[in-house]
Amino acid sequence: MDGINYFLPGQLWQYNTRPGDENSLLTVLKIDDEEDYTIIHVRLDNINFGSNGYIQHIAFSAEAIMDSVTSFIRHLDAVPDYKEVYDHWKQSFAEGKTDYWKVTVKEAVEAIGQRMTKKD
Repeated sequence: MDGINYFLPGQLWQYNTRPGDENSLLTVLKIDDEEDYTIIHVRLDNINFGSNGYIQHIAFSAEAIMDSVTSFIRHLDAVPDYKEVYDHWKQSFAEGKTDYWKVTVKEAVEAIGQRMTKKD
């Protein structure tokens, strides 16, 4: 699947969510189309964890986004600001310190939520 031909920056989507996150929406921020893979960078709004209720930037494989979205809402007039956090992710990715999610958005949010509530 070639994600760059299907998804575009500024698109707002509904996606399969965790229970309690039914109002959450996914915004496509940027697409990195590499020779061997496509990474889609998104913002998630209206999620029920953390103090702000959103994730400003999270990176997924194109396949993971395709397996997650349920319906297109609209194309936004402007893409939300993400450059600073993206630049940090990109440098960490180039250094092999981070990766992108290859599971559905729901599964990634569940994993992040579990890490946030884990007692040490």
